This record gives sequence, structure tokens and C-alpha cells, in this order.
Amino acid sequence: HSLGGALATVAMLDFKLNGYNVARGYTFGQPRVGDPTFAAAFRQALGDVPIFRVTQSGDPVPLLPKAGRFEHVGQELYFESGSSSYRVCKVPEAGEDPACAIGQTGRLFWLLLRAAFNLEMHMGYLPPQRPFRTKCDAQPATFYP
Repeated sequence: HSLGGALATVAMLDFKLNGYNVARGYTFGQPRVGDPTFAAAFRQALGDVPIFRVTQSGDPVPLLPKAGRFEHVGQELYFESGSSSYRVCKVPEAGEDPACAIGQTGRLFWLLLRAAFNLEMHMGYLPPQRPFRTKCDAQPATFYP
């Protein structure tokens, strides 16, 4: 989520370039990670791997840094705030889909101002579960059989 999603994107490329198998990837509310050269390298290395970038309306982080010098990678899945349904957006090679997160660029100042006082739009992905506020109660055996 957020910076962790950005780091996961960089890690997926690094793993793939170092011979590891990357089966799929999911990030939530991540900012744009790299410049067009990074995005091209990512698509070349991981073009056949399903990578999903989940965004939601009202979250300013996916709009940062500014588009043009930086690009998103992966298939955007866009949720309207408070909705459990999502839109599958155009792939980044065709540019970001104006019906998805980038369509809110004109509201960026207000979204950032709102986020400064209420992080719900950035921290409240997939209500009512709110996974980023839920303590993990899995036992070690769950992850390491």
C-alpha cells in the first residue's frame, strides 16, 4: 500500500531481472514509480505477468508525482469511493484512463488538503474490511507450513 506498493513495483522488476519468477502483483494506492524508461523496462520484463494497481476516487497518492515525467505500470483497477464495484481501466501503454484516477488531477489540490486532515481516502481501501487498520492474527504456520 502507498510507498510499499511503489517499493513492490521496483522489487518485482528487480526480482524478474535477477531470474526469479514473478507470478502476479497487486498494489494499493501507490504513487507513480518511475520515468518512461523505467516503465518501458518494466513492461518489457513483466509484460506477460498480471500486475494490478488498485486505486480509488478521492485518493491523491496515485496522482503523484506528476504524470509525464513519471508513469504508472500495471493494470489499474479503479474503485469509486464507498463502492465495492470497480472499473478495469485502459492499460498504461495507451495512457492513463481519464475515467479512472488520473481523471481527478484537476482536484489534486483539494484532495491533498482533505487528506492532510483526514487520511480515510488513502487509508480506507476496500471497506468495510479496511485491511490497513486490521491487525494480522495469522499464525506463523499459515505462512510457513
